[in-house]
Amino acid sequence: MKKITFFYFFAMMLIANSQNKLLSSIEEYNYDSNYNYFYGKNYEYDSNGNLLFETDFEQNNSIWEITGKTFFTYNTNNKLTSETYLKWNNTLEKFENYYRTLLTYDTNNNLIEIVYQESYENDVWENEEKYIYAYNEGHLIDYYYSYFFIDGEWSRYEDKTEVKYNSNDKISEIITYTGTEGNYIFDYKDIYTYNFNSQLVKSESFNWENNEWVNEYNESLEYNWDSNGNLINVVHNYNSSSNISEIYTYDTSKLMSNFMHPFINRSGFDYVLEGFPHYNKLLTYTDGFSRYTYNYDSSITLGTTQFEAKNDLSIYPNPATKTITINNTLDNISEIEIYNVLGKKVLTSITKTIDVSNLKSGIYLVSIMDNDGIKTTKRIIKQ
Repeated sequence: MKKITFFYFFAMMLIANSQNKLLSSIEEYNYDSNYNYFYGKNYEYDSNGNLLFETDFEQNNSIWEITGKTFFTYNTNNKLTSETYLKWNNTLEKFENYYRTLLTYDTNNNLIEIVYQESYENDVWENEEKYIYAYNEGHLIDYYYSYFFIDGEWSRYEDKTEVKYNSNDKISEIITYTGTEGNYIFDYKDIYTYNFNSQLVKSESFNWENNEWVNEYNESLEYNWDSNGNLINVVHNYNSSSNISEIYTYDTSKLMSNFMHPFINRSGFDYVLEGFPHYNKLLTYTDGFSRYTYNYDSSITLGTTQFEAKNDLSIYPNPATKTITINNTLDNISEIEIYNVLGKKVLTSITKTIDVSNLKSGIYLVSIMDNDGIKTTKRIIKQ
């Protein structure tokens, strides 16, 4: 398999403030009672703490290789407006559009529409599905409809979902109807129970059968919290059996709010039921099949290069409008390449001063190779 030779910017270098960011996560599968690395993610943030890039890796013969990445955009209120996933094509050595989500808000910052799109050919986005949300006077979701895209137009599914609340404005029921307007009948519903701290403690699902609500297998989820407000485990009840299906561990000496992390409420919907579940610094999450470890002091490094923090290398000015200069105390730079966020090479240079005036405004990655073949990557902003 041909290795990636120029997208090393996805492995972030360690910098002085890295301790204040969740930089990466590792997913290990439980195989024969042994955990093994299989997948990983690197995280990058903007100055507001919003997740900007999420890069996916997979282990191949104990070497990390890139499989794709997701990049996020936000409006001036730091609300998520798009989430785009690009899949890495090993044969063509480039990223390709795969799927994206577009989010629209009203003047009160309420999410009113989510559109899902996929890219099949020629990097053209095609509509797949969307949800439209309506709100009550208290700016709480009242109901929503779902649509599918066919023959060039949106068609509504024959369903409607209604949301009910308790006296503390927490969601108590989500009821889905089937049929047409004015002729709806019950289909299924979820019921939610909270403790005195308004923390979710139980959820149950019911189907409408023979004119009554039925939970055939007595299935439910129970949520357990510690005294700090951390979600510590989720218990799955099924018939007469119970098992812990999710486990979280924390460093209770540190607050999660002191770190940039990918679990922020990006749309206003992310934690609409349980509330934000991690008061303290999240360390691990286990779901029975996999274990996720969260790293605050290191990023995943591709197996075909070495990443070392070179304190003698910097780029100025940054942000830049006309030119950038590589400030390196050693005269050993052999090649400089600049890539846009889609991984396309836009400039190549062998001189330390580079004209970037013709580049569009945005974020770029500067890959700098020395005479020993070691690459260092820096991020710049073109204004």
